[in-house]
Amino acid sequence: MKYIWLIRHGQSMSQIDSTVSGLNPPLSPLGEEQARALVPRVKDLHPDVIFVSPLTRACHTYQLSQIRGKKVMFNKCAMESNWGREDVYAELDFTPLANIAKLDQSDNHLLNTRVRAELLIEQIATSAHESFVVFAHWGIYSQVFKSFFNTSGDIEIRALHENTAISKVIITDEGIRQLQYWNDHGHVPELENSP
Repeated sequence: MKYIWLIRHGQSMSQIDSTVSGLNPPLSPLGEEQARALVPRVKDLHPDVIFVSPLTRACHTYQLSQIRGKKVMFNKCAMESNWGREDVYAELDFTPLANIAKLDQSDNHLLNTRVRAELLIEQIATSAHESFVVFAHWGIYSQVFKSFFNTSGDIEIRALHENTAISKVIITDEGIRQLQYWNDHGHVPELENSP
């Protein structure tokens, strides 16, 4: 069995201030509060692997959540959707993050978002590990949802994922894919975000 928790980052500055670039913005003060609100929610999770998007807002959310896992590593497949510009993240430098977790040396961030979502699922499905927590973004989670349930591109599907929402999906030993819950953000009711 593979148990997978998907956690979206807290509110970013670009969600509340249009002058802040959406490429790699920091968390807003509310986003930091939302991330800290994850602490009681994730304290009993002890995943084998934690994958973290190397983008600032996801990385900071991971840090503020205080979750601990056996293995923590950045995964460029978990980066936000590139919104049709495959080279959008090409110039970002992730080396300052090396003191937080193992860096991902791949060029996966240059791949199409759907391909990255499928690769992320494949990495989890073929891993010897059983439990995973992923800190990432709404855009990639929407693609993960589509890829996880093998939906075609014929129908537009948007699997919403609010700030610091948690979703849980399972892959059984028989390869059956199950949705246990999606977009659960009950741990931040007083910290809801409008944008």
